[in-house]
Amino acid sequence: MAKTILKIIHENNAYEPGAWTSTTWIIKDDMSAIVNIRYFMNDEKDDDLQLKISEDKYNQLFDFLEEGKKGDKSVFALDGSGWEIYQYNEEGIQTYHRDHSFIYGIAGFEKMEKLLYSLNKRH
Repeated sequence: MAKTILKIIHENNAYEPGAWTSTTWIIKDDMSAIVNIRYFMNDEKDDDLQLKISEDKYNQLFDFLEEGKKGDKSVFALDGSGWEIYQYNEEGIQTYHRDHSFIYGIAGFEKMEKLLYSLNKRH
């Protein structure tokens, strides 16, 4: 059975009825992903997708994650959306956690964002 190795949450900081609230990617060690998209006060729009990630994009994802971790910093912003990242080892033990915050100006995390959204053609 595939194990979760990454959980990445992108969350909107401003809610209004029907607006997108969050997208969560659960990345598994078999290069599969579950993408959970949520909308505020509009459950019928919520979506769960199951994807297969190419080996190239899978490797890029981890390269971008490592680049982001090395360049991580506190980012102050008054508007936007935040990211929270959990990484797990083969035994399921959490090895990295980035609290919900902005990624502006953190090159590795910004590249990771583009890659993740490229996996989901609908968003």
